[in-house]
Amino acid sequence: MRIRVCNAINNLLLSVSWEVLGEEVVPQIFRNLSALYGNLNREVEAASAAPTDFSLESSAANDIEVAVTAAMLSALRRSTAENRQLAVSAEDAQLILNCAAQGRSPESRLNAIGMIGCVGKRCSSAAEKEAVGRALVSRLDDSSLEVVAETLNAIFDVYDDEEFDNTFCALNFLSALERTSSALKAKLKAEQKQLDRALVAHVKETRLNLLRFIKYKKKHL
Repeated sequence: MRIRVCNAINNLLLSVSWEVLGEEVVPQIFRNLSALYGNLNREVEAASAAPTDFSLESSAANDIEVAVTAAMLSALRRSTAENRQLAVSAEDAQLILNCAAQGRSPESRLNAIGMIGCVGKRCSSAAEKEAVGRALVSRLDDSSLEVVAETLNAIFDVYDDEEFDNTFCALNFLSALERTSSALKAKLKAEQKQLDRALVAHVKETRLNLLRFIKYKKKHL
């Protein structure tokens, strides 16, 4: 039931006009989805501590996490597209950061990275910028090539802005990106035959953009 509800909300966010949705609806939807995700995490923790015959199965928890984070991402992207600022509470931000680091599936982590990219450019305080930066750097060694590519695209979006140069330097992003470029090349060479062609093309394109981004930053900083 929860998966169907999240998927229905996601479809509405993607298809219904902003005028119909209303100014207050999307932020409220996001808050409700965040609350649902928080409850899911507590359910999983409780089930792990004291399993019963009615405990949420791991596969079901994964599916719900993917559905709810996809809808959360759609809410943020829709707000960004409409040039509306959707407020994200500290508690909700922590949920997103935790999902990026510990999401149960690559799809969940992809959604979390997408959300971090959406809100990253809005950060104003040094602490917020550092939290976003550390979250993105930590996912550069994700086991999923798709997650790494999404992380790189988020980095391009956020750190193309000169306002973030201090954080970029403080977190030694340039070295991390150079290591990632080499790692991507090696991993693609080793796994290319087992990967989907579209994913291979996407990762190759992202790596080319990464090389350009590194060159730009070296010249600019």
